[in-house]
Amino acid sequence: VSRERLGYPFFNGRPYTISSDSEIPEEFQQYMDLCDFQAVVFYPVRINEELRMYLQFGTSREHRWEQEELKFLNDIRKIFQTILSKRITRNSLTSSYVTLDAILQHTGCGVAVVDVENHQVLFTNETIRQAIPDKTDQDALERIAFLPIEEIGNSTQFHAIEGDLWFELTMTEITWVNGNKARLVTVYDITEMKEYQARIERQAYTDPMTGLRNRRGCEEDIAKELRKAEKLPDNQTAGASIYIDLDDFKNINDSLGHETGDLLLQRVAEALVRAAGLEANVYRLGGDEFGILVPAEHSVTPEAIAQRVIDVFQNPWNLNEKQYYCTCSIG
Repeated sequence: VSRERLGYPFFNGRPYTISSDSEIPEEFQQYMDLCDFQAVVFYPVRINEELRMYLQFGTSREHRWEQEELKFLNDIRKIFQTILSKRITRNSLTSSYVTLDAILQHTGCGVAVVDVENHQVLFTNETIRQAIPDKTDQDALERIAFLPIEEIGNSTQFHAIEGDLWFELTMTEITWVNGNKARLVTVYDITEMKEYQARIERQAYTDPMTGLRNRRGCEEDIAKELRKAEKLPDNQTAGASIYIDLDDFKNINDSLGHETGDLLLQRVAEALVRAAGLEANVYRLGGDEFGILVPAEHSVTPEAIAQRVIDVFQNPWNLNEKQYYCTCSIG
């Protein structure tokens, strides 16, 4: 089919990727405006080495194509091209399914195809079975695959609890090889990304010296407790924030050295955690300042925890096989 007959601004055998922020020629812009596209991907389809058509994937929303998306769309092109070639050469539904099965079995992501209307799983590839071997996790994933798109959207995340793995799911409505409507579900393993995000978050809220949550974590936890306290009955026992400051810590640092001072901070942190017990959270707010947050729903009074802290500082601290006294101010 000629370019002029189609009115396409391409048809030269080259692929095109156009994001909403791309600078593009006027003829492409006119075509995209006509189709109401903000971003589009054009892939050539060849049958027996001859250019026959283009596949286009477009969106009316602003979008910038990512590498993983382009890889997936190109996989779809390959699948489509192979199926079309087989249908033209053999005119066989069976051969089309066999070809599709062979391609999807070896694609780089997990793939499932489901018939939502009849609640039937039409296809799953080996990749998805290996990535999610536990039957409980497989059943949970299957339940998500059949949910209405309005409820979960075209993309969602799935936590395989038994395997403690995370996956990105993408839902696309397709026509299956038998001509019926179906849903294509792609499954990408994002466990490493989630673990990295968790590490970054822990670092942002953790004091590296003592391992306690830092001031930022304390402020966030206090805000949560305040919101929770607003919903409690008026006669509910009140919570508290306890502030602790080491006395003359600067002199200890100056006279004994920063290494001994750091060791003291670590020992104090351990002692405060023991004093707080399971009823409260302990924080290093900075320098020689510590905090304890006693939730509103607690089994030990804030006064009792404060007294435990005072008792801790009655005894000397063993630092580098020597004993040192350090007192605190508390309120």
